[in-house]
Amino acid sequence: DAQAMGIALRDAGLSMDDLDRYELELHTKRSELVYSIELKSDTKEYEYDLRAADGTILKRETDFD
Repeated sequence: DAQAMGIALRDAGLSMDDLDRYELELHTKRSELVYSIELKSDTKEYEYDLRAADGTILKRETDFD
Protein backbone atom coordinates (compact mmCIF):
# COMPACT_ATOMS: atom_id res chain seq x y z
CA ASP A 1 0.00 0.00 0.00
CA ALA A 2 1.53 3.28 -1.11
CA GLN A 3 0.10 5.23 1.85
CA ALA A 4 1.66 2.87 4.42
CA MET A 5 4.98 2.95 2.58
CA GLY A 6 4.86 6.75 2.51
CA ILE A 7 4.31 6.92 6.28
CA ALA A 8 7.30 4.66 6.95
CA LEU A 9 9.54 6.53 4.49
CA ARG A 10 8.65 9.93 5.98
CA ASP A 11 9.28 8.66 9.51
CA ALA A 12 12.67 7.25 8.49
CA GLY A 13 13.56 10.41 6.54
CA LEU A 14 13.99 8.44 3.31
CA SER A 15 12.64 8.35 -0.23
CA MET A 16 12.20 5.35 -2.53
CA ASP A 17 15.41 6.41 -4.30
CA ASP A 18 17.36 5.95 -1.03
CA LEU A 19 16.38 2.29 -0.66
CA ASP A 20 18.53 -0.69 -1.54
CA ARG A 21 15.54 -2.97 -0.92
CA TYR A 22 12.19 -3.06 0.84
CA GLU A 23 9.46 -5.49 1.84
CA LEU A 24 5.81 -4.78 2.55
CA GLU A 25 3.41 -7.39 3.90
CA LEU A 26 -0.18 -7.18 5.09
CA HIS A 27 -1.16 -9.61 7.83
CA THR A 28 -3.40 -9.98 10.86
CA LYS A 29 -1.92 -9.29 14.27
CA ARG A 30 -4.10 -9.46 17.39
CA SER A 31 -7.24 -9.46 15.20
CA GLU A 32 -6.40 -6.29 13.25
CA LEU A 33 -4.79 -5.79 9.84
CA VAL A 34 -1.19 -4.62 10.08
CA TYR A 35 1.37 -3.64 7.44
CA SER A 36 4.87 -4.90 8.21
CA ILE A 37 7.46 -2.86 6.34
CA GLU A 38 11.21 -3.39 6.15
CA LEU A 39 13.43 -0.74 4.56
CA LYS A 40 17.16 -1.12 3.84
CA SER A 41 19.33 1.88 3.00
CA ASP A 42 23.12 1.66 3.02
CA THR A 43 24.02 0.22 6.43
CA LYS A 44 20.67 0.88 8.14
CA GLU A 45 17.60 -1.32 8.35
CA TYR A 46 14.23 0.01 9.45
CA GLU A 47 11.28 -2.13 10.56
CA TYR A 48 7.75 -0.81 10.97
CA ASP A 49 4.36 -2.21 11.88
CA LEU A 50 1.52 0.12 10.87
CA ARG A 51 -2.19 -0.30 11.61
CA ALA A 52 -3.83 -0.68 8.20
CA ALA A 53 -7.02 1.10 9.26
CA ASP A 54 -5.43 4.47 10.09
CA GLY A 55 -1.64 4.30 9.49
CA THR A 56 -0.69 4.47 13.17
CA ILE A 57 2.88 3.29 13.77
CA LEU A 58 2.67 0.37 16.20
CA LYS A 59 6.35 -0.63 16.08
CA ARG A 60 9.51 1.14 14.92
CA GLU A 61 13.02 -0.34 15.01
CA THR A 62 16.30 0.75 13.46
CA ASP A 63 19.33 -1.52 13.16
CA PHE A 64 22.80 -1.08 11.71
CA ASP A 65 24.48 -3.78 9.62
